Amino acid sequence: MSYHASWIFRVLFTFLPINRISVLLTIPATPVTKKCSKYCGHGQCMSYMNDEKEFCLCNSGWFGDHCTTALNCSCSSDSLCLGVIHNRSICLCPLHKTGLRCLLPSTCQTARCADNKPICVPFDIGGQKSYTCQCEEKEDLEQLSGRIRRFIIEQKILI
Repeated sequence: MSYHASWIFRVLFTFLPINRISVLLTIPATPVTKKCSKYCGHGQCMSYMNDEKEFCLCNSGWFGDHCTTALNCSCSSDSLCLGVIHNRSICLCPLHKTGLRCLLPSTCQTARCADNKPICVPFDIGGQKSYTCQCEEKEDLEQLSGRIRRFIIEQKILI
């Protein structure tokens, strides 16, 4: 996994019990770098794509506003540790792993995708089908781009 860009969107009406944000993000093909001056001890100063505000993108093993706090992470070695909340690691799993610490094989390990759709992408495990098969061919990608995809961030990691 490699970093390409970040965006920031403000919640305008924080007093409402529910807020919905709908945006269309175009992820650049190559990483975006802008000059910025914020001190980032064990990281790199970055700017958001849609705002001039600066933030620190921390190196692996570090977190905090200025990347100065060492990270004690319990994610699997092939995953990306995003941080720690209440002494629990927040892990971003590769496609072939799942679970809170990315230690379990995903349904894509056993899924059989057809030849024209060789890429297996896991879904929410609670759904009827826990994976979908995607393809690499240009015309198929154009058809898939119109579909809505759900990304679920478990509430327990946000507390």
